[in-house]
Amino acid sequence: MSNELVEVSKNDIKKGSKSFSLASFFFSKKQKEAAWMLYAWCRYCDDVIDNSATLHEAQVKTIELKTETEKCYNHQASSSHPWVGVNKIIHEYDIPSKYPLDLLRGFQIDASGHGISSKSELLDYCYCVAGTVGLMMCHIMGISDARALQNAVDLGTAMQLTNIARDIKDDHLINRVYLPDEWLAEAGLDRSNFFFVENRLKLKLVVDRLLSEADQLYESGQLGLKYLSLRSAWAVGIALFVYRDIGRQVRAGGVRAFDNRVVVTKSKKIFLLVCSSFKILSLLPGRLIKPWKATNSNEIRSVT
Repeated sequence: MSNELVEVSKNDIKKGSKSFSLASFFFSKKQKEAAWMLYAWCRYCDDVIDNSATLHEAQVKTIELKTETEKCYNHQASSSHPWVGVNKIIHEYDIPSKYPLDLLRGFQIDASGHGISSKSELLDYCYCVAGTVGLMMCHIMGISDARALQNAVDLGTAMQLTNIARDIKDDHLINRVYLPDEWLAEAGLDRSNFFFVENRLKLKLVVDRLLSEADQLYESGQLGLKYLSLRSAWAVGIALFVYRDIGRQVRAGGVRAFDNRVVVTKSKKIFLLVCSSFKILSLLPGRLIKPWKATNSNEIRSVT
């Protein structure tokens, strides 16, 4: 792949997510570059929807993104960034069209403006915008075990739940609410009043419930590390530890966590890097018994 394409994608992930950028450097060179291009496409699609002036414009843009994505599968991909990159990886790694199209279905939920009514709708949304990324990364990493694919979905979902908990204020400012209406109602809240200062303690209960769901899914995600090569497990493990720490900070911050966006400091990331490294080292004995072997991407079954 061209150096220019790789560099542009690398810059996208460096600007968009310091945590994912750090984690990606532990992949092999080929996997790293593919991960960067996948991130660049995901980031581009997200920005297109977020930068839409109206819900109608966002809905139109979602249809356009779907059309351009389908062109990639019909060998009619655009020659511009990030379509060149995503076109390359979907064919090189035999990524089923279901995954990127499901991701765009998540953006369609955003564009609809209808919000989230129930836990099942919340988990479906998180699967769309994040679980699918885990599944696409499984193709890049050569992972086919059905249990590992479910672990990947669970980890992506946990990360998105963490994002929602961290970004309550930012999303509120652009009239987005990802907390399920059912959960808000059980706490005596609704979309119109959940962020009022006098309701912060009730909001904290709802967010803690969100983070408890995430914690269960992080456990599943961590179980999936044993299916990965050591380098891939290291990369994914770092992302897992960093994101889980964000959730822990939100929980520990109490109602004050809603006023300022939680970040993981550089020194804390180094500490988490060490912690995740010990976790990965614990996988070594099992690898001596059963060496890891990649699966050809065309042998990986789609998760429905």
